[in-house]
Order: sequence, then C-alpha cells, then structure tokens
Amino acid sequence: MISFVLMLSALMPNPTHTMFLSLILSLVLPVLSEWSMFSSKEYIAWFKYVTPYYYLELEKGYLTVLFIFAAFCLCTALWSFKRREV
Repeated sequence: MISFVLMLSALMPNPTHTMFLSLILSLVLPVLSEWSMFSSKEYIAWFKYVTPYYYLELEKGYLTVLFIFAAFCLCTALWSFKRREV
C-alpha cells in the first residue's frame, strides 16, 4: 500500500488532488476488496486479484505476488520522477 501511495503521488501533479484521491481510495478499496473476495458475481470477482488482501489469505508462496505488485508501483513512481526531471 505504501508503494501504491508513492506511485499515486508521483503520477498526480497536484498535491491537493493526490490527497483527495488517496482519501477516497483508502475508504473504497478495502470495501471493494472484501466484497470481491466473498462475491461470485463476475463484474466484481476479478477485483480480488489486484488487491493484496486476497494473496494474504493464500499460502506463503503467494507472498511474492505482493512483492511484485510493490515493485511495479515503485518502478512506475521512479519512472514518473525521472520523466519529470527531463
């Protein structure tokens, strides 16, 4: 989650928009995650695969998926920082 917030702050140019979006996402994402984990509906069931809560409930081997998500978010944030410098 920390890497996701860092990526979000790197991608959004306005700090006010970043804070507002972070606040909204911090309220909405956990609710959607829990709903998608216990729902069998197709329109929401796919969402559990992009949230960390699903992988935390699986075996320890799936912990690497969380590290891959974090690495992706951090690489995107670094790419955005480098793009702004040029």
